Amino acid sequence: MDQRAETDIVVPDGITADSEVVFRRIVEQSPLVVYTHDGSRPPAMTYVSPQVERMLGVSPAHWLDQPFLWVTRIHPDDREDVLGLIDDACLEERRFTAEYRYRTQDNGVVWVRDEADPIRDADGRVLYWQGALSDISDRKASESAYSQSEHRSRLMIDSVTDHAMVMLEADGTIVSWNPGAERLYGYTDSEALGQNISMFTPEELRRGEDELADLRFAIEHGPAEGEGWRMRKDGSRFWCHLVTTPVRDEQGQLVGLARVTRDLTERREAARLVAQRARQQAALAELGMRALAHAEPEPLMDEAAHIVARTLDLSLSALFLVLDESVPLESASLRLAYGTGWTPGLVGTLEVPPEPGSMLWYSLVEGGPMIVMPEASGQVRESLPPLLTEHGVVACASLALRVGSRPIGILLAASHRAMPFEDGEIFFLQAITTIVGSFLERTRAEEMLKALDADRSRLLGRILTSQEEERAHVSRELHDDLAQTLAGITLFAASLEATTKGKTKETSERIGQMAQESAEAVRRLIGNLRPLELADGLAHATERLADIAGSRRGVPIEVRFHGSPKRLPHHVEVAVYRIVQEGLNNIGKHAPQAPAVVDLRFRGKSVEIEIHDEGPGFESQEISYTEGDHVGLLGMSERATLIGADLELDSAPGKGTTLRLRIPVGAELATRESA
Repeated sequence: MDQRAETDIVVPDGITADSEVVFRRIVEQSPLVVYTHDGSRPPAMTYVSPQVERMLGVSPAHWLDQPFLWVTRIHPDDREDVLGLIDDACLEERRFTAEYRYRTQDNGVVWVRDEADPIRDADGRVLYWQGALSDISDRKASESAYSQSEHRSRLMIDSVTDHAMVMLEADGTIVSWNPGAERLYGYTDSEALGQNISMFTPEELRRGEDELADLRFAIEHGPAEGEGWRMRKDGSRFWCHLVTTPVRDEQGQLVGLARVTRDLTERREAARLVAQRARQQAALAELGMRALAHAEPEPLMDEAAHIVARTLDLSLSALFLVLDESVPLESASLRLAYGTGWTPGLVGTLEVPPEPGSMLWYSLVEGGPMIVMPEASGQVRESLPPLLTEHGVVACASLALRVGSRPIGILLAASHRAMPFEDGEIFFLQAITTIVGSFLERTRAEEMLKALDADRSRLLGRILTSQEEERAHVSRELHDDLAQTLAGITLFAASLEATTKGKTKETSERIGQMAQESAEAVRRLIGNLRPLELADGLAHATERLADIAGSRRGVPIEVRFHGSPKRLPHHVEVAVYRIVQEGLNNIGKHAPQAPAVVDLRFRGKSVEIEIHDEGPGFESQEISYTEGDHVGLLGMSERATLIGADLELDSAPGKGTTLRLRIPVGAELATRESA
């Protein structure tokens, strides 16, 4: 190899001096660092272009003063590999290419691409090696940034465990996925990669659906999303949301599809539970409204059984009632009183004898809910009554129906399918039994009160009838005995007066007057005890009572008639007469000088009497028909109740008092009397 000056450039043989100048100028103006070395081990640098100082911070002269300086400037982490590659290239006399790092004079780092070729003579012998260094730091920085970004993206994808991220080819072949996909589907990378995405679709859906339709849609129209069932490796299913997005390169060419899958099973189940609770609450509200509307027990209990089946989507439901509530629960028989889904003819007729150990017996006697599930133990399964097994019941629940604290029946919910009776369903069934039990308790209390009220009315009727009978008896006694005696005394006094003189005559006159006054008092007493005025009808009797009350207080009471007078049954007219009599007596007591009027209205289906005075009035809300000093009001109220009439008292301070009495006639009166 020719020895040349330190800064001389090696030029190919055959190049003229002028051409060498041009060649040197080209080399020195190039951004590359051009160098030559002798191919020794390690190679000694024989030339380096001036650009080395700009790139690495070392002058060419300093570089050539130390021919092996370039070796020490290679980054320690790259040095061994680079020298090995150069050594192999020199031994094999072939092209050398490598990318590695140089340390600059200020201890910086520059990435270079080193390319060197052997220069041969005419006989093919290697004369020296000529190479060029190019600064690729910017490219390496970009590649590093891209690599870091890709690494971060991969870390981000791998860290997402609640979403399955799958990369697909256009035909649905899986090419990559994240740990979230492995967790969601249950397959490992080796099991899933290379398989078709349709492997996750349940078989029956795979037959009826085109699994790749959403892939084609995404390719043609952009991102596609939807929801559906998917299957894990263990065969379990989950409801998921899927988004499929096409992935394209810079030229818009399709490179694959990205699918993101999210498990929505819990959310879907939560939505189902919310909807189910809403249905249950609506059903309970409906049943509660029926109970508040005073429905009859039979329709309400039948509706309760149907609501259970309808709301819980069950095959069968039933309400069993104890046949004889007086016997101990342990030996009580049940009747299938209400229900749906049973063999025709059983509801309303089937009697179930006591079966110790059965679920119905347990719910009735022990009082707790009994639940039988498909996976229940054999002993629990054996607790199913034959009635249920014969109807193919797989799962069921039974609860006691109570009135007060005593069970009177069983509410049963049953299904032909494997249905879990969870807390929500049990709470719903308990609410049904609470509504029905409370309604029955209230109904029984009302019936008891009605019976007591009927007994009271019968007793009251007997008392009032006895009073009227006793009054009639006393009236007859007074008329037949005392009245006749007074009449005889009056006649004897008149006879004595006609035959005597002096003081005897005066005494006879006084005795006659006293006898006449006593006879008049007896006649009034007889009239009060036995309303003889009713012989001419209620209108005449009312007018007569008003005349008597007006004459007593010295202020007339007006009586106004509306419609054609009609007769009522005698006991009704007597009761009305006593009410009007007491009402007019109250005017004499509390409004003796106030104007007063009595309106008697004869209508088609009723007779109405209204007694009004313009006296001081009072707070009518403070008046009780059953307590204290208002015995007259109590008597009026009881008489009105006895004849099925409506009595109303309306008064206010300074506005007078109005007493209204409405008596039904005809068919309406007959209905009330029978009630």
